[in-house]
Amino acid sequence: MLNTRTWPLSDVHATAVIDPSAELGADVVVGPYTVLGPNVVVGEGSVIGPHVLIERDTSIGERCHIHKG
Repeated sequence: MLNTRTWPLSDVHATAVIDPSAELGADVVVGPYTVLGPNVVVGEGSVIGPHVLIERDTSIGERCHIHKG
């Protein structure tokens, strides 16, 4: 299921898959083909690059950069 929710203050790529329970802060960028699981929290200004998998119950702070690898 692709995004069923919108985050008006964030930039979420159309191919990203984000669980409805995930929370995104303002100015978050989520790259293509990234998956954010249940109860993931991404802090303000963070960037999640392409092809990243973040599984359940994970908190990411503000202004963090996460890339695959």
